[in-house]
Amino acid sequence: MILLPTALDPDSDPARSLPGPVLSKLHTLSHFVVEDAKSARAWLKRCAWPKPLPEALMLVWDEHTAQSEPQSKAVIRQVLAWL
Repeated sequence: MILLPTALDPDSDPARSLPGPVLSKLHTLSHFVVEDAKSARAWLKRCAWPKPLPEALMLVWDEHTAQSEPQSKAVIRQVLAWL
């Protein structure tokens, strides 16, 4: 599992805030656990993610997921299946 930092400013340039090796690693990933899928896709686009955005496999983990034990367990099981 790799944790990727994102900027608080949605219009920021990832190339200015992330080191080159981090962006290079990001370009090899295909599975993501995100708080918001729409903003995550926008961020991947700004990072010049090399694949078509619909190919990004995303599981949403937000404040609602954390409050629901069955939903949390389902997300955790899916992440473990990816590993």
